Amino acid sequence: MYKSRIELSRLGGSFRQSLHLNDVRGYYIDGEDIVIVTKKQKTHKIRSWFYTNYITIQSELVYKIGRQTVTKSIMLSGKTFIIVLLLIGAGICGYAYYQSNYFTLNHNNLTEITVTLSANPQIKNKGKGNRYLLSNTKEYPKFTFVVNGVDVDYFVNNTTANETIYLTINKNEYEQKLSKETPLTFWMKHNSYNQIGNIYGIRTNNLTYFTPNDYVEATKKDAKWGYVFVVVCALYLIYELQKNKK
Repeated sequence: MYKSRIELSRLGGSFRQSLHLNDVRGYYIDGEDIVIVTKKQKTHKIRSWFYTNYITIQSELVYKIGRQTVTKSIMLSGKTFIIVLLLIGAGICGYAYYQSNYFTLNHNNLTEITVTLSANPQIKNKGKGNRYLLSNTKEYPKFTFVVNGVDVDYFVNNTTANETIYLTINKNEYEQKLSKETPLTFWMKHNSYNQIGNIYGIRTNNLTYFTPNDYVEATKKDAKWGYVFVVVCALYLIYELQKNKK
């Protein structure tokens, strides 16, 4: 120990780390070892068996930073936060894994409708999670049709006003919002009523731009990238947790 810092060594002295006393919050005793806690909630353990002058180090530590003891329960708050993040990440990872391997659509829950464009199609929220594609249909002028996860640039660039378009959408949403065959549920009524949740297929009389099967494959592909991202984040959090234990 020095006047303003503590020198820690590991791996037989081959790795040394300097810890400034101004950065120390306190310490606690873990068995026969001393655990130094920094203001950033990082921990550094001084093992009793590693130092022949361990008693002197302990006395000097008390003298230098005072009896600023912290309890394990306080330290667990930071670690618990990391553990909670890992659990949440595991849940997201599991969901992404399921989506990437087992996502499917029940075709009985889908229906195809015919619309006529009153203007050229356009993507209003390009690059964001949901993309508003069609808000200019003659049959349903009050409704906006949303596409998500599927590339529709080719459709937008090759479709003009007054064309007849066939859209595959959710059957329940069609019957509640567009045809009004069945009563609106509370969720349908109060959650973006003027939006049709998603388009699962688009075609014209001449071209098929994408089908429900294409939508499934695109969703699986996106989910795989999400799965990889969550795994990387989880590994990083585990690394940080292990580092803080040292």
